[in-house]
Amino acid sequence: MTSPNPSFLITGGTGFIGQALVRQIKKHFNSAGQLVVLGSECDLRGNSAFSVFEDLAQKNAFDHILHLAAKAKSGEWLARNPAKSWYENTLINANVFECTQRYFPNAKITSVLSYSMYPPSRSSNTEDKITLRPSDDNLSAYANSKLAILTAQEAYKQQYNLNSGSVVLSTCYGPSGSMRPNFGQVIPALCKKFLLAVQSSTPVVELWGDGQQERDFVFVEDAAEGILQSALSQKSHVLNLGSGAHHKIRDVAQMIAEITGYKGKVSSDVTQYSGPQRRWLNIDRARNELEWAPRTSLEKGLRLTVADIRNHLISHKI
Repeated sequence: MTSPNPSFLITGGTGFIGQALVRQIKKHFNSAGQLVVLGSECDLRGNSAFSVFEDLAQKNAFDHILHLAAKAKSGEWLARNPAKSWYENTLINANVFECTQRYFPNAKITSVLSYSMYPPSRSSNTEDKITLRPSDDNLSAYANSKLAILTAQEAYKQQYNLNSGSVVLSTCYGPSGSMRPNFGQVIPALCKKFLLAVQSSTPVVELWGDGQQERDFVFVEDAAEGILQSALSQKSHVLNLGSGAHHKIRDVAQMIAEITGYKGKVSSDVTQYSGPQRRWLNIDRARNELEWAPRTSLEKGLRLTVADIRNHLISHKI
């Protein structure tokens, strides 16, 4: 960490990854630096975004803008709403860059991107493979709204000398704490399915897709630490943050079944949305430039996530 007293503005800071990032900032800097969090109450899609940033500029001079805000409820939602997701996310991203240039020109923007930006591939994705996505799958529109952030980074650097960087995240998971778990995401959804199946003695748990699709899962606290490190010491304009490995959904489901004590069968519904067949990130650049690597094994992360969702289901009497 480079500065003893940096100040941060986080967009999307009340979300799942945003809350983990807040925890990491407090862990590394205690309360020495200033931290302002914008959540869902702040609509960054319209002109009100400029009023928010202008008001903040009256009292703050941020060193870092950590841009996490996005409209992405789940992969299924993105697939069913390609135009809406592209439009709303493009507005959010454009406004954050323009507002930063106007009101915090000395701050560095670090944007959080999605590994849906990479085209389908059987091999791990390195940063140089990011490219404009044709309509090769139903996440292309969302991916291209994220890709536009890289265009903004270069354009605002050329015209305004604005400092910016970004990280590409694989599929994040982990305990949601005080938040309501997002059961539209694969691991929380599976944890809920198996926990409820144990509770009700359900004989079969159904997976979406054939279970052979492969994903790169990174524990949320590890991802948040990587975001913070890249914001403070990033040398490249884009870095991958993932586990560097891929796991079949069926294998992850089996791990969750064992952790929850489920003894029934697991079936597949190939008519349901299951996303691309394989996605995983090459994290060599982050290892070399940041000396960052995930610390949490998939098994440990799943155990923590299952315990958190079990507590949520008990407290909500589900």
